[in-house]
Amino acid sequence: MQPNRINFRGRKRPVTARRKEHAMFFVAAILVVLSGLFYAAGYHEIGSLGVDMCRYGSTFCDNPFYVLAAAILAAIWGASVSIR
Repeated sequence: MQPNRINFRGRKRPVTARRKEHAMFFVAAILVVLSGLFYAAGYHEIGSLGVDMCRYGSTFCDNPFYVLAAAILAAIWGASVSIR
């Protein structure tokens, strides 16, 4: 039995594997964007936001490919879940 979610009209709808697949691709896209932000912050290209990002996430500013690798793994996971 699948869990149900309530949509904006108050109707219940099942959580399908397709929605989970899309969620993984969404996570992968967010991680790609974060990787780009950490890359730019590491080279001091985005101003004061970059300073704050590198203060709290210095490892990711020094090595933004860690976040990119997580994005690639999330995309692979999303693609492997979609194989039927």
